[in-house]
Amino acid sequence: HSMKNRFRMMILFIALSAIAVSAPLKSSAQESVTMQDFYDKLGPYGQWVEMPQYGYVFVPNAGPFFKPYQTAGHWEYTEYGSTWVSDYEWGWAAFHYGRWGFDRLMGWFWVPDTQWGPAWVCWRSTPGYYGWAPLGPGQNAREWNRYDYVPYDHWCFVNERMMYEPRVYEYYEPMDHNEIYVRRGTIIEIDNRGYVYGPRREEIVRATHREIVQRELEPEYRPREVIVDRNHSYRPSERYVVKRDRVAPMSRREESHENAVHREARVEKHNEMDRREEKHENVERRDEHKENRGGEHHEEEKRNEHPSPEHPGGMNNNEHNGGSRPSQEHPGSNNGPRGGSNGQSGQPERSTQQHSSQSEQHSGSSQRSTPKPSTSKPTHGNGK
Repeated sequence: HSMKNRFRMMILFIALSAIAVSAPLKSSAQESVTMQDFYDKLGPYGQWVEMPQYGYVFVPNAGPFFKPYQTAGHWEYTEYGSTWVSDYEWGWAAFHYGRWGFDRLMGWFWVPDTQWGPAWVCWRSTPGYYGWAPLGPGQNAREWNRYDYVPYDHWCFVNERMMYEPRVYEYYEPMDHNEIYVRRGTIIEIDNRGYVYGPRREEIVRATHREIVQRELEPEYRPREVIVDRNHSYRPSERYVVKRDRVAPMSRREESHENAVHREARVEKHNEMDRREEKHENVERRDEHKENRGGEHHEEEKRNEHPSPEHPGGMNNNEHNGGSRPSQEHPGSNNGPRGGSNGQSGQPERSTQQHSSQSEQHSGSSQRSTPKPSTSKPTHGNGK
């Protein structure tokens, strides 16, 4: 029996070891991509163009007003710093690997690379604003140390309070302000991870006066290893390859149906998340308002139950300030001995007495000790 138990324990240990070894391998396979994945998965959303200095580059069918890290996306604060979350289906690749360049004929194009980053941009901070611009092909975050290294029209600036708004593109500053912001701004330096972390969390909290929630990146946006086999030739499918002079000029390029469908779907997803958060905030504000009102009501009840010793009976503020109150001798009348604070004390009582005296005079009462004054008008020529 002892030998059988040992044999069973050995079999169980081997089985558990096999599971433990195979699980990381499976996970690693899921979290890696190849250069061929870039070519195949981005092909339906644009064209691949061969350029002598870069090899194959991707030109998206994103419309004439497309700009990388500005159009159809927003910033989120994650464990990697400020991370660009794109609404495009191909955003997981083109905004986290590689660099963006600009060609006067083709417009913006993407050059693939293997290193992941939250966003391959350069950052500047100017009083009240943050700005960013895409790094060009071959550039890294350590190289751009001059304000004129990146063209002014590639920059984008936004008020620091709107930095992490889901619709940040609604708050971009006019482009003609870029030169002033760039010249007055300071560089946000690179950290030890090889990319620029972006604005610091505490700076945004200080500017917005609210806590910044650290978001969890969706699996497709998380860092993945890019596998490159030097013995394999990677290239896009011929149906997605066009020559440079055959690419439609950017000014006349329309957004493809595939791009529009996926972009709108992601925008609606973000809108739904916004609505849920807004509903949650409204509930919290309503509960806080009820709490405050309940506290005020409780304080008022306590004041009524325990009046001030100087003013027994729960005297209100009007009485405390010298306002008139009903007379205890004549309930319901407002002509008690205490006068108002406006210096018109006793006016109602004097008016009543005058009215009574006039009534007695007209009724011919003989009970008064003084003779009744004559009310007849003097007649001309009747004097002595």
